[in-house]
Amino acid sequence: MKRYMLMVCVAMLVASLAPVLAQQEPFTIETRNVYEKMARPYAQGYQPLVEGRTAHIVLPLQSDVSEGDITATLVPGDAAAFPAPMDGAFSQVVARREETVAGGKVNLYKVHFKLPLYRDRVKGDYTYDVVIEGKDAAGVSLRQLFPGLLVIRDGLPNTEVPALSLTDVAADKDLLVGEEGLLRITARNPSTSQMMRDIRLRFVDDKGEILPLVSDTLRLDVLRPGEERALSLPMRVISTASALPHAVALSWEVRYGEDKTASGAERFTLPVYQEARLRFGEPALPRSVMQGDIATFGMNIMNMGRGALHNVLLTFDLPGLSGGGSLLVGKLDPGESKQASANLRAAMDALGPVDGRVDITYEDAYGKQYSQQVPLTTQVEEKKTVVFEPTEDKDEQQGIPLREIVAWSAAGVLLLALLVQSILLRRRIRTLEERGL
Repeated sequence: MKRYMLMVCVAMLVASLAPVLAQQEPFTIETRNVYEKMARPYAQGYQPLVEGRTAHIVLPLQSDVSEGDITATLVPGDAAAFPAPMDGAFSQVVARREETVAGGKVNLYKVHFKLPLYRDRVKGDYTYDVVIEGKDAAGVSLRQLFPGLLVIRDGLPNTEVPALSLTDVAADKDLLVGEEGLLRITARNPSTSQMMRDIRLRFVDDKGEILPLVSDTLRLDVLRPGEERALSLPMRVISTASALPHAVALSWEVRYGEDKTASGAERFTLPVYQEARLRFGEPALPRSVMQGDIATFGMNIMNMGRGALHNVLLTFDLPGLSGGGSLLVGKLDPGESKQASANLRAAMDALGPVDGRVDITYEDAYGKQYSQQVPLTTQVEEKKTVVFEPTEDKDEQQGIPLREIVAWSAAGVLLLALLVQSILLRRRIRTLEERGL
């Protein structure tokens, strides 16, 4: 039983290690020793040896799976800029053999390229890849790539000034006001012959609304010609930031060649978002309206966010009431409120409860559309017709016509006035007679 459990455990262990073993490369560089035409081992920063007009590229390889000879091919990073002619021996077959070193003998594949250099070669750093191909004991093909750098320091002056290329500058997700995010950057050295060293990349937001969480500077040790690296910078958008596109700057400084420096800067746009926060007050609509009459609607619209809202539009859907249609409120700046009002006429054939809504649609600074619905209710009541009876009929029912009463009253007043005038005249005549005596 114990033996069976041991076998099961071993089987499980092998199964768990299978993916790891499958991921291991078939060849490894022997890094500890110095071989012929090597100035130092790989463990101490090997570089190809340049002797006069010949460059020696040595690659000592070991393998536990390779069987038989291997083929090594040298592939320049940029064939047009490479300091050696392309018609040379850029491919070779290498057999496994024992090499004598200080500590004894080592069994390995020793790849050795001897490159004739141009007389008018230019100082610089030139990349290359050594592609190794072989087979294992089962005949399965093996392939592996080893990058390298050929440094030329005895050539003509190199006048190229390398410029750091920055691409794919964007946040990993939408940058929201008051929240954290991650800025992703791809830094690339587009030069064909200049390696960049001591690279510093600095982030700046002129408005001070997008701030780095730790440092505003990213650092890289080296970028070989043609090499690119993915970088990330944690950042935070302050709570008072504007929900608008932000112009940010990325400045950089590098060293290259024989202690030379280069610098530059680029500007990029980072959109900052905030969820649109439109709020509204209680809609004002009469509880009831008569058929054919007008009901006045009113509602206060408010922008509670930090970004402007555009094309705020109210569209009414009230069966039996018409005339409102759509009401354009327009733009609402952050913190601004506007009163929306409309006149809604009740149809003559409408009667009873009316249930409907008003749809509020609007856009943020980036044109993204939002919508909200507000329910509305009212009551359409029947409009009653009032019948007026003729005036003459009423006068006859009362007995004496009204016009006769008015005529007799006027005559009485006139008679009274004549009587008063007569009395006053007689008094005046008597007074004059008494004075005449």
